[in-house]
Amino acid sequence: MTWRFITLIFASTLSFLGLIAHLYDLQIKEGQMYAAQAASQYRSSGALAPRRGSIYFTDKRGERIAAVLNKNLMRVFAVPTEIEDVEEVAENLSRVLGIDVAELRRKLSKKNDSYELLQTKLTPELVAEIEALNSKGIYIKNQESRFYPFGALAAHLIGFVGPSGEDDELKGRYGIEAKYDADLSGKLTLLDKERFSQVSEGKDIVLTIDRNIQGIAEEILEKLVATHHASGGTVIVEDPKSGKILALAANPDFDPNAYGSAPLSSFLNPAVEAVYEPGSVFKVLTMAAGIDSGKITPDMRYTDTGSLTLNGKTIQNWDKKAHGSVTMT
Repeated sequence: MTWRFITLIFASTLSFLGLIAHLYDLQIKEGQMYAAQAASQYRSSGALAPRRGSIYFTDKRGERIAAVLNKNLMRVFAVPTEIEDVEEVAENLSRVLGIDVAELRRKLSKKNDSYELLQTKLTPELVAEIEALNSKGIYIKNQESRFYPFGALAAHLIGFVGPSGEDDELKGRYGIEAKYDADLSGKLTLLDKERFSQVSEGKDIVLTIDRNIQGIAEEILEKLVATHHASGGTVIVEDPKSGKILALAANPDFDPNAYGSAPLSSFLNPAVEAVYEPGSVFKVLTMAAGIDSGKITPDMRYTDTGSLTLNGKTIQNWDKKAHGSVTMT
C-alpha cells in the first residue's frame, strides 16, 4: 500500500510540474506571440477594429463631400476547426461564391485555425444561398466595411480596402487607402499580455479633388479614348495659383466596390506611375525661360530649317518639313 501511495504521489507531482512548465511556455515565453495572434484575429473578425477614417472630396466652396464611407455589410467566414467534410463544403461554397475550389480547400483545411475570412460585401442573394447550404463551420456576420458611393470616380486615386493573399486583415491595398493606411485605420494598443482593448479611431483624409471637375474630366477622357480607339488616357487638372490638384483621372478604371472583378492591367495610375519622355511639353518651359530672360520676344522671327544637328545627332520636326521664317509664337 505504501509503495502504491508513493508512486501515485510521484506521478501526480510529475504531472503537476509538467503542467506548470507548459503554462510557463504559454504565458511567459510565448505570451507575446499568442497575444499578438489574438489581437490580429480580433482585428480580422472586426471585434475590436477601430473605426476607419473617411476620405473626402472638396468642392469650390471648401465643403467636404464624402468619397468613402463606412457601411455595415455582411461577410462570410469559416471556422476550420468545426468543419467535418472539407471537400464537400469547399465545392458548395466555390459554386456559390465563385472562389477557386483549391483556394477554399486550402483555407478550410487549417485544423488549428479558428477564423478564415472567405468573402466580404455579400449581397442579400448570396447570403440566402450560403444559408441554404447549412454548412457546419461557415458563418455569416455583419461587419463595418468600406463603401465607395461614387463607384469608379477617382478610383485610381482613392484605391480600396481588402484582404490579401498573405493575410485576411482588411486594410488599404491601393491608392490613398494604402498610402495613408496607418492614419486611416487607427490604432489598437496592446496594454499588456492579456488586454488589447484600447482603441484609437482612424483619422480623416481631405483631398483637394473637386468632385464636379473630376466627374467632367473622366467623362471627357472616356469619350476621347473611345473616339480615337486608344488603349487608355490620363487627365490632370491643377489650380495654377495654388498648385492644388482638382482632378486626376485615368482610363481604363475600375469600381473599388468590386475591385476583384477588374483586370490587373487596370491597377496602374499612369498619372503618377507611368514613365515616359515629356517631349514637347518642355517647349513651353524653354520659351518661357527665353522670354523671362529678355533674350527673345513673342514676335521675334527665326528661320525654321526643319532640322537641327547637335553632337552628331539630327533632330527633325515632327512632320519632317521646313517652315521657313516664323515667329516665336
